[in-house]
Amino acid sequence: MLQRHVTAQTDPPLAQNVHTISIFSHGVHSNILLNVYERRAPWKTSSSSE
Repeated sequence: MLQRHVTAQTDPPLAQNVHTISIFSHGVHSNILLNVYERRAPWKTSSSSE
């Protein structure tokens, strides 16, 4: 919704893609950090087995 408005201004598709990719990769980084944290969390180690 917001992206459509931004694209309508002047942003070329490439810039929008780079922006989306950066957001996506940031989300992936956050997920990885969250997974590592949850795996190290002492209260999770006993209950979760993967």
